Amino acid sequence: MITVLIGLLAATTFADVGFKQGNQIEVQPVFGYAHVLCRDFNNLQRQKTVSCAADLVSPAIRDRFVSAGPVDADKVELISTFENGRSIKRSSKFDGAKGESKSTFNLWISTLTQTPILRGGKNNIAYTLTKKKEVVETGSFVAYVDVMDEKRCEPRQMSFTYNCDEEIQICNDYFFFNNNCEY
Repeated sequence: MITVLIGLLAATTFADVGFKQGNQIEVQPVFGYAHVLCRDFNNLQRQKTVSCAADLVSPAIRDRFVSAGPVDADKVELISTFENGRSIKRSSKFDGAKGESKSTFNLWISTLTQTPILRGGKNNIAYTLTKKKEVVETGSFVAYVDVMDEKRCEPRQMSFTYNCDEEIQICNDYFFFNNNCEY
């Protein structure tokens, strides 16, 4: 019983701080053309070619922050500094007993309303754990994002009938049926 307890304490003490699924992220950009038969706003059928592009992110596009073990904290703040010197700040409630953020952080999705916490290359991330706004722990870790060369998929004729405005669905189906460009 004592041996098991010591083993658990050692495992907790030497756990890595960072993202739950790892601090090494790989991004594979993929690109291709889908040819579809679709219906336009007048409900007329027509042929359309859609240019599709996506980033396949491994191991995850969103992830939780994890501390080295349980910490008596209720909030975590991350400040990620990119290779170009710019930085971004994000925070989440923190589950001190589990030693992880209660919500996931957006690692890579970039839209009009979302900014990712990581960029390609080396990302220096400082973290601050607080309890009732009092600092409990600070530290830092590095997350690396390896952006690979773009992979081109073969063009594909899609045999489903789509609304011509459903380009996101068309591209999702295109990559699904092309097995994300893995041949």
